[in-house]
Amino acid sequence: MWACPGVRLGTRKSDRRARSNNARPFNKGSRRQADTAASEAKEATASAGRPTHHFLALGDLAAGDAGAYLKAALGQMATGAAKTDTLLGERYRRLVKRMPKKEALAALQRSILVIIFHLLSDPTATFNDLGADFYTRRIDHKRRTDHLVRQLEALGHHVNLTPAA
Repeated sequence: MWACPGVRLGTRKSDRRARSNNARPFNKGSRRQADTAASEAKEATASAGRPTHHFLALGDLAAGDAGAYLKAALGQMATGAAKTDTLLGERYRRLVKRMPKKEALAALQRSILVIIFHLLSDPTATFNDLGADFYTRRIDHKRRTDHLVRQLEALGHHVNLTPAA
């Protein structure tokens, strides 16, 4: 993680003494003893509730485990939105055809997060659902027909199309 150089942890004398007492001396060149001493020091500081790194990471400056709460909330939103007759529901149904359900839900979570970001960053923004038929309305029927005819001809079929009544 990126270290924030302006914030230091463990600068009090009592913390320095506690760290120096936890470190065990080792012979020069003994890598195994150095590794065990380092791991014991990490375990001691982790069990004491103090971070194991010297500098406070940028992520630690945030509100603790906010990411876990956000992930859970987005998961519930995505699961609910996947069952609706909206753009997000249709997006999920399109994605789940070509990827596992968990990945499709993760993509839906990101879409919801992008929507939330734009709504919060711009006070004048409003959300208008484009509808479940958004993707079908965008299809160019002539282009799609020509593409399918070319595919069938490439497979060796002769195609003669007549418009439906």
